[in-house]
Amino acid sequence: MISWHSRVFVYVFDLHVADFSLDNKYIAAFISKLRFHFKQHYKIKRLGYAWCREQNTSPRQHYHMAIIVDGSKIQNPIRLFHKIKLMWDEVTLGGHLHGLENCYYNIKRDTEINKAEAIERLSYQAKVWTKDKNTARANDYGTSRIRPKPT
Repeated sequence: MISWHSRVFVYVFDLHVADFSLDNKYIAAFISKLRFHFKQHYKIKRLGYAWCREQNTSPRQHYHMAIIVDGSKIQNPIRLFHKIKLMWDEVTLGGHLHGLENCYYNIKRDTEINKAEAIERLSYQAKVWTKDKNTARANDYGTSRIRPKPT
């Protein structure tokens, strides 16, 4: 994303479901709604995202999610939080969005200031010890596939 935009906005949040599912139908439907919303409301062409499915002691899975978008369109998640909450509730019929502290990063291409913090935060999703309960054989993670801007 940083090759396409001089500033990027990274937003991290958790998504909880109301009932267990063997597949990732909830996250797939949510990403579809999210893409549509960003194209319509923010006129964004590229939506970067990364999610991972986790299940530790709960009988239901939950998802860690990060979205990455053009930082000239969005600088903070206040309005976005409420829209994401509504979309997730529509998809899961009872699931909930969990907002996190220090949940967003504004990254500029020519500086390393927030980039390392965002990478460290996102690397938390890669931990292995909460992924071993996935007996559903569903994917443990998914990402967008945005190619670097041709030079």
